[in-house]
Amino acid sequence: MKTNWLPVFLTALLCLMAVIAFGQEVRFFFMMRQLQGVRGELATVELLQYAVRGLTEDCLVYSQTNPALLPLLQQFDVHGSKPPTPSPAVSGSRPGGR
Repeated sequence: MKTNWLPVFLTALLCLMAVIAFGQEVRFFFMMRQLQGVRGELATVELLQYAVRGLTEDCLVYSQTNPALLPLLQQFDVHGSKPPTPSPAVSGSRPGGR
């Protein structure tokens, strides 16, 4: 009796691929869980950053009426200049075009 090895080989390959897919799914699950934790930490850091930025802006405004605060602001390298504004959008028309 002659044995046909092709169905055996394909079944074994299918089982191997199923085990690999299951392993990838487990890995994906734990990575997504870790990502959710990092996103929570990121939100906390962003809130803290906004709070510190607001406090810094308030200190700059207050330093205009009370110059005694300026040495403290200079110690932390805080300047009154605003960040650069983004350049205006360039239109799609060419110069000299109709």
